Amino acid sequence: MTLWKGRFEKPMSQAMAKIGQSLVTDMRLFPYEIEVNRAYSIALQKVGVLNEEDVQKIHVALDEMLNEYEAGEYTTRKYTDEDVHSLIERRLTTKAGPAGAKIHTGRSRNDLMLADVHLYLRDQCQLMKKQIGDLGRALLRQADKHMGTVLPGYTHMQRAQPISLAHYLYSFCFYLYEDAKRIDTVLEGQLALFPLGAGAIAGSGFPIDRELMARRLGFKGVSENSIQTISSRDEFLELGSALAMVMVHLSRYAEDLIIWSTREFNFVELDDSVTTGSSMMPQKKNPDSLELIRGKAARIIGDLQTLFTLHKGLPLTYARDLQEDKPALFDMIENTEISLEMFTEVIATIKVNVEVMEGSLSSELIATDLADYLVKKGVAFRESHEVIANLFKSLSLGGTLTMKDLKAASPLFEDDAEKILDPKEAVKLRDVLGGTGPESLMRQKRILSRYFSG
Repeated sequence: MTLWKGRFEKPMSQAMAKIGQSLVTDMRLFPYEIEVNRAYSIALQKVGVLNEEDVQKIHVALDEMLNEYEAGEYTTRKYTDEDVHSLIERRLTTKAGPAGAKIHTGRSRNDLMLADVHLYLRDQCQLMKKQIGDLGRALLRQADKHMGTVLPGYTHMQRAQPISLAHYLYSFCFYLYEDAKRIDTVLEGQLALFPLGAGAIAGSGFPIDRELMARRLGFKGVSENSIQTISSRDEFLELGSALAMVMVHLSRYAEDLIIWSTREFNFVELDDSVTTGSSMMPQKKNPDSLELIRGKAARIIGDLQTLFTLHKGLPLTYARDLQEDKPALFDMIENTEISLEMFTEVIATIKVNVEVMEGSLSSELIATDLADYLVKKGVAFRESHEVIANLFKSLSLGGTLTMKDLKAASPLFEDDAEKILDPKEAVKLRDVLGGTGPESLMRQKRILSRYFSG
C-alpha cells in the first residue's frame, strides 16, 4: 500500500520500491504506532472526524493488530509495504473499514514517525539506564572484594604509582554515572515533547488537541514550532553522542582488561562463558567479548558520524534523506545495549589474580612519594625530583630500594621513610578527596552506592 498514489499515472519501478522501502528498519516501531493511533483516534473524535462507533472499531482493530504483532504475525518477509505506517494503515482499514481509512486525517508520516520514535527512544533510554545501573552494581560488588588490593597504576602504559583496585573500579562507575546523566538530559529535552500535530511543515489542518494526546502518551508537553519539529533530529544527535561516549568508555576499560588478561600481565582471568577458542589453535582462550565491545565502539562512532553528515546540508523541513537516520540510530541503541549487557557479565564473572597484581608492585612505583617526602623536609620539588630520578637511575629495573639507598641519596631521609618503601602503605598517603587512599575510597563508595542503589 502507498499513501500517495492518486497523482501518479505510472507505478513505481522495482528499483524505486527497493530503495524506498524501510519496513525492515521501521517494524520495531509497530507497537508504538498502535498506541499513537489509539490516542489520535480520540483526538479525531473530538474534532468530529470520527464518531464514537468509529473509535471503538479502530480500538478493537488496534488491539487485534497488537496481539498479532506480539504473536509474530508481522514479519517483514510476509509484507511488502513501503514502511510500518503504510502497513498499519492498510491493516487497520481492512479490519475497521472506512473508519480506519480516516486515521491519517490531519497528519503526515513525518510527525507520525517522530511520535513513534520518541516513544521508542524513551523506552530504550530507560533500558540503557537500567543496564548502566546493572554494570555499576557489578563493579561495586567487585570493588567491595578488593578495597585492600593494590596494583601498579599506569600512565603511557608505563608503571606509574600504586593504586587500589577498588579505586580503579570506582573510576569506571563514575564514568557510567556521567553517561547516565547525559541520557537523562536527552530524556528531559526534546524527547519529552510530543511532535504529532506538526504535520509536514505548517501544522495540522484540524484543531487537534495535541496536549491531550501528549498527556495520554506520557509526554510533558508539545513541540512549539512545526518547522523546527519536523526538520530537527537534535534528539537523535544528542542521544547518539551520549551513546558514543558510553561506548568509548566501555572500549577503554575493555582495552585494559584485554591487556590484563594476557599471560604477560595475568592480572585477571576472564570466565569461560565470556571467552572463545580458536578454530585452529587448541590452547587459545580469547577475550572476544571485550574485543567485540571495542569493535562496536568504532561502529557506533561511525553511526554518529553518519547522523551528523546526513543532517548538515539538508534544507528545511523534510527530505527523504532522513529515512537513513533510523538505521544508524537503531544500530547505535542495539549495540550499546548488548555491549552494556556483555560487560556486566564480564565484570560479574572475572577472576582477579591478587597475588600476581601485588607481586608486580616494585620500588619504582613510590618514586613520587619519595620526592614528596623530601618536599615536606623543605626541599623544592624540582630539586627533590632530580634527587629521586638519580636514585632510580642507579637502581636496576625492578630492583628494591632499602633505607640505606634512601639515606645515601639524601641525608634528609629518616627512619620514618621506611613505611613509604612498601607500595601498599604508600597508597594510604594518597588519602585526599578523589585519591586512592582508604578514606577517599569510602567516600567514593558512599556516593556511588547512592546512585547505583536500585
